[in-house]
Amino acid sequence: IELFATQAQLDAAVSLPPNVKTYAIDGLARFEQSLSKGLPNDVTQATDIAAKTLRDLTVEERQALQHHAEGQVKQQQYRLDRYPAIVLDGQAIVYGTTDIGRATRHYERWQANP
Repeated sequence: IELFATQAQLDAAVSLPPNVKTYAIDGLARFEQSLSKGLPNDVTQATDIAAKTLRDLTVEERQALQHHAEGQVKQQQYRLDRYPAIVLDGQAIVYGTTDIGRATRHYERWQANP
């Protein structure tokens, strides 16, 4: 089970089961925004500072960045067009909720009556 939502929606989600993989759809944008915050207007200086910041990322920050990129790729693979979205078994998408139980029940009803 994969849940795609904004970070705010993920923060507000209640009791997510441990088997749910979550992706903050705004993760890369938030990272880019934090990276560019306070950069000088001079392109050369800004490039140098950004490159140093990227080189100095901690292991945890690199893993988070990789996870955000993975989520972006999966969004495109699943062709998600609105959020939140829950992907079940890599084949069914339930839009409009972060409630895993609700999405699972909807999916099970759909499977029983295709």
